[in-house]
Amino acid sequence: MNLSTKTLEGEEVYFQVSGLPDRCPQCHTAVHPKLISQHVSEGQDEVYLTLLCTSRRCLRPFVATYRRGFNHRDAYRLTSTGPRTVVHGSFPESIKKVSPTFCEIYEQVESAKADALKQLVGIGLRKALEFLVKDFSKSEHPSDAEKIEGMRLGKCIDSYITDQNVLQCAKRAAWLGNDETHYVRKWSDKDVSDLTLLVHLTQNWVENFMLTKKYIEDMPDGA
Repeated sequence: MNLSTKTLEGEEVYFQVSGLPDRCPQCHTAVHPKLISQHVSEGQDEVYLTLLCTSRRCLRPFVATYRRGFNHRDAYRLTSTGPRTVVHGSFPESIKKVSPTFCEIYEQVESAKADALKQLVGIGLRKALEFLVKDFSKSEHPSDAEKIEGMRLGKCIDSYITDQNVLQCAKRAAWLGNDETHYVRKWSDKDVSDLTLLVHLTQNWVENFMLTKKYIEDMPDGA
């Protein structure tokens, strides 16, 4: 998409962008936004487009930021849109009950992801995992609560998680979570998307374990 704008000195600048964003960062609707204005940074390294969401439920303006690559002949590439509103995921009641702090941290992780704070997402997921695992362990072993709180995450998983599905997913999530906080990565073929999936799996298996336990207690054999 070819565009032009004027600098503060009145110089006409011509540039090309890779295309307009196809989703509004505020209502999260797929749209064809309307271009309102464009501006180039002083060093011409970035381009800022002011766009209008065309969804009738929204009709709010937002800014798309584009950055130029090393080859100045290439089009500017879209790097971010904003301001953003975060769509928080809903947590099962059993998870909210056993570990409300996990839910709180995870929502902050989603906010960091929406703001493109990529280096903080993995760290936040690692912390969320620790609260989920330890709160779950404390709910199953309340007499060892203080001991569990002071344990390393890996030791807690090995010592207190008995369900194999929870254990295997939590253990691997902890491995990748540690990679996100260390200088050298051990699992170079895995990234934060794998960590996100493993944390989701751990949460799901914890929920399954707790729901299964509840119904077994509510409906015992021979009742």
